[in-house]
Amino acid sequence: MDTLVSSDISQEEACVRSQHNRRVSHVVRSALDVLDRRERIIIERRLMADAEEEQSLAELGRTLGISRERARQLEVKAKIKLRRRIFELSGSANIDELTAESAA
Repeated sequence: MDTLVSSDISQEEACVRSQHNRRVSHVVRSALDVLDRRERIIIERRLMADAEEEQSLAELGRTLGISRERARQLEVKAKIKLRRRIFELSGSANIDELTAESAA
């Protein structure tokens, strides 16, 4: 007799994924604390925004009263700070590594 394999994940796996996602969310929220006000605004409106709400560097520059180039520089600086803090909090140098388990 042939059996059908369910594509649904087990309750145990769903629970593990949920716990892992909460940990990732906590690490990212904690990492944001190292950013100053302008860096946080840039990260939230560029990297964390939905695609249709994402702002350009020029728009962010106008909002913050700085040039597009300065907004880009702050974005680079903020990404470096976040990467370091995520590594400190999780022991993982890459957010993709931290989230890989939940995608598996």
